[in-house]
Amino acid sequence: MKESSIQKIVFDHLTSIAVENNFFCFSIPNESFMMAASIAGLDSKTKSILNMHLKKMGMVPGIPDLCIFYSDVEKVGIYNIAVKIPKTLFIELKKPNEKPSDIQKIIHEKIRSVGHSVVIAYSLEDVKKILNDYGVTG
Repeated sequence: MKESSIQKIVFDHLTSIAVENNFFCFSIPNESFMMAASIAGLDSKTKSILNMHLKKMGMVPGIPDLCIFYSDVEKVGIYNIAVKIPKTLFIELKKPNEKPSDIQKIIHEKIRSVGHSVVIAYSLEDVKKILNDYGVTG
């Protein structure tokens, strides 16, 4: 199964459960821009110009495929006051047995270094387990 097929299945699932689980999710379509350029039949020079423009606009190679904003309740302070803590979970989708590229590994580590979570998933079942493990669903 292609990675794009896995992403469609996963995103359909995420959007179907987002409201009841109180999270917001979206795709980060870095690959889609260049795929669209190829489908549109753009020549190499035009694709290069488009790629440079997208990078200037903030496109970052290696960013994970999906982003989920959610919150978790934590007890804080000496009175154990319940506080909603905003959290971010990034999901990189891969075909089974495929590994992240070197640039993806670097970007994932940068995201983790500022306190956000990044995970690799290979299937909808993986994503469901991840969502449960991270407290997005439960």
